[in-house]
Amino acid sequence: MSQNPKGKEALFGRAVVDPEFRKQLLADPEGTIAAGGYEVDAEVLQTLKDVDPAEAEAATRDLDSLADRRAAS
Repeated sequence: MSQNPKGKEALFGRAVVDPEFRKQLLADPEGTIAAGGYEVDAEVLQTLKDVDPAEAEAATRDLDSLADRRAAS
């Protein structure tokens, strides 16, 4: 069974490592998902709409720092 490479795993994976993409995704989930060619179900879309962008950004600061360190090495 193969997984869709543009499914929720790819979407969330990119959101974790790409801060600008994450900001776009949280500001406009539907538009960002459509523009990127991702396919997610209604539950995932609603979850993204319900996320407070400020809270998500605070929770991901450490992830951004980790991504920066990995890119520098």
